[in-house]
Amino acid sequence: MSEQRSPKDPLRMFTFAGRLLLLATLVIIGGMFYWFVMFVHDKVQSGALPSGHYAVAFLLIPAVIVAGLFFGLASLILERLGVRIWRKSDDNNPHA
Repeated sequence: MSEQRSPKDPLRMFTFAGRLLLLATLVIIGGMFYWFVMFVHDKVQSGALPSGHYAVAFLLIPAVIVAGLFFGLASLILERLGVRIWRKSDDNNPHA
Protein backbone atom coordinates (compact mmCIF):
# COMPACT_ATOMS: atom_id res chain seq x y z
CA MET A 1 0.00 0.00 0.00
CA SER A 2 1.26 3.41 -0.83
CA GLU A 3 1.45 6.08 1.81
CA GLN A 4 -0.55 9.22 1.09
CA ARG A 5 1.74 12.23 1.01
CA SER A 6 0.33 15.62 1.73
CA PRO A 7 0.83 18.21 -1.02
CA LYS A 8 3.95 20.27 -0.51
CA ASP A 9 3.23 23.87 0.42
CA PRO A 10 5.43 26.19 -1.66
CA LEU A 11 5.50 28.76 1.17
CA ARG A 12 7.22 26.23 3.46
CA MET A 13 10.57 27.19 1.96
CA PHE A 14 10.28 30.71 3.44
CA THR A 15 10.53 31.93 7.01
CA PHE A 16 8.01 34.47 8.30
CA ALA A 17 10.26 37.31 7.12
CA GLY A 18 10.55 35.63 3.73
CA ARG A 19 6.78 35.41 3.44
CA LEU A 20 6.47 39.10 4.25
CA LEU A 21 9.09 39.90 1.63
CA LEU A 22 7.22 37.76 -0.90
CA LEU A 23 3.99 39.59 -0.08
CA ALA A 24 5.73 42.96 -0.50
CA THR A 25 7.12 41.77 -3.84
CA LEU A 26 3.64 40.77 -5.02
CA VAL A 27 2.29 44.19 -4.03
CA ILE A 28 5.15 45.84 -5.93
CA ILE A 29 4.54 43.75 -9.06
CA GLY A 30 0.81 44.56 -8.92
CA GLY A 31 1.53 48.27 -8.56
CA MET A 32 4.05 48.25 -11.38
CA PHE A 33 1.68 46.36 -13.66
CA TYR A 34 -1.06 48.91 -12.92
CA TRP A 35 1.39 51.79 -13.53
CA PHE A 36 2.54 50.26 -16.85
CA VAL A 37 -1.07 49.79 -17.99
CA MET A 38 -1.93 53.39 -17.14
CA PHE A 39 1.33 54.62 -18.75
CA VAL A 40 0.56 52.81 -22.01
CA HIS A 41 -3.07 53.96 -21.87
CA ASP A 42 -1.97 57.60 -21.47
CA LYS A 43 0.56 57.29 -24.31
CA VAL A 44 -2.06 55.77 -26.60
CA GLN A 45 -4.54 58.52 -25.70
CA SER A 46 -1.96 61.24 -26.38
CA GLY A 47 -0.96 59.65 -29.71
CA ALA A 48 2.64 58.82 -28.73
CA LEU A 49 1.93 55.10 -29.16
CA PRO A 50 -0.18 53.63 -31.95
CA SER A 51 -3.64 52.52 -30.92
CA GLY A 52 -4.42 48.84 -31.00
CA HIS A 53 -4.07 45.79 -28.83
CA TYR A 54 -1.03 45.35 -26.61
CA ALA A 55 -0.18 41.94 -25.23
CA VAL A 56 -0.31 41.51 -21.48
CA ALA A 57 3.21 40.09 -21.60
CA PHE A 58 4.41 43.38 -23.09
CA LEU A 59 3.27 45.06 -19.87
CA LEU A 60 3.87 42.27 -17.37
CA ILE A 61 7.40 41.16 -18.25
CA PRO A 62 9.15 44.37 -17.09
CA ALA A 63 7.21 44.26 -13.81
CA VAL A 64 8.17 40.62 -13.23
CA ILE A 65 11.83 41.35 -13.95
CA VAL A 66 11.94 44.32 -11.56
CA ALA A 67 10.06 42.37 -8.88
CA GLY A 68 12.48 39.45 -9.20
CA LEU A 69 15.46 41.78 -8.91
CA PHE A 70 13.83 43.47 -5.90
CA PHE A 71 13.18 40.14 -4.18
CA GLY A 72 16.69 38.87 -4.86
CA LEU A 73 18.41 42.05 -3.74
CA ALA A 74 16.22 42.48 -0.67
CA SER A 75 16.71 38.86 0.38
CA LEU A 76 20.47 39.21 -0.07
CA ILE A 77 20.55 42.38 2.03
CA LEU A 78 18.35 40.88 4.72
CA GLU A 79 20.44 37.69 4.85
CA ARG A 80 23.58 39.83 5.27
CA LEU A 81 21.86 41.67 8.14
CA GLY A 82 21.08 38.35 9.82
CA VAL A 83 17.39 38.00 8.91
CA ARG A 84 16.76 34.52 7.51
CA ILE A 85 14.54 34.46 4.44
CA TRP A 86 14.93 30.85 3.29
CA ARG A 87 14.07 28.02 5.67
CA LYS A 88 16.73 25.36 5.99
CA SER A 89 15.55 21.90 4.95
CA ASP A 90 15.30 19.23 7.60
CA ASP A 91 17.46 16.33 6.44
CA ASN A 92 15.99 13.97 9.06
CA ASN A 93 12.47 14.35 7.66
CA PRO A 94 12.22 12.61 4.25
CA HIS A 95 8.71 14.02 3.67
CA ALA A 96 9.71 17.68 3.97
